[in-house]
Amino acid sequence: MAFLPYKYDTADAQATEYLPASAGKEFQVGQVCVIAGGMLMPVTSTHTDMPPYLSMASRKTEADGEEIAVQRIGERHIYATELSAGAPGLAIGDKLEISADGMTAEAEVEGSLEVVNFDGTAEGDTVYVRFVFVAPEPEAGA
Repeated sequence: MAFLPYKYDTADAQATEYLPASAGKEFQVGQVCVIAGGMLMPVTSTHTDMPPYLSMASRKTEADGEEIAVQRIGERHIYATELSAGAPGLAIGDKLEISADGMTAEAEVEGSLEVVNFDGTAEGDTVYVRFVFVAPEPEAGA
């Protein structure tokens, strides 16, 4: 699966933007993306903070600067995705992290995905989430 828009709290749908990407990157529809070095990059490691974009294209970039269609992630939207592993104690309100594939959710570490509903707790089951801002931990002595 991927992160697919499921429900909007407003009547406004997210607009499609086109952002330059790095060469040799593979993008999938619904994959979480970030900006690094001024270029769009798919998430390739577990992610606990709120990423800004979802890819709306499935393709591999050939050269730096090729544009990829994206939508900005909205905090007032609900997205459907799958659990990357079983989460037997899953409950509404739990916080999940984005899996390393940028396409699924996992319950190993508290992250930026707030569970609003789910169809089951086994690997591959659908979970409905909101992306929420997670404030960084304060530095020691601050």
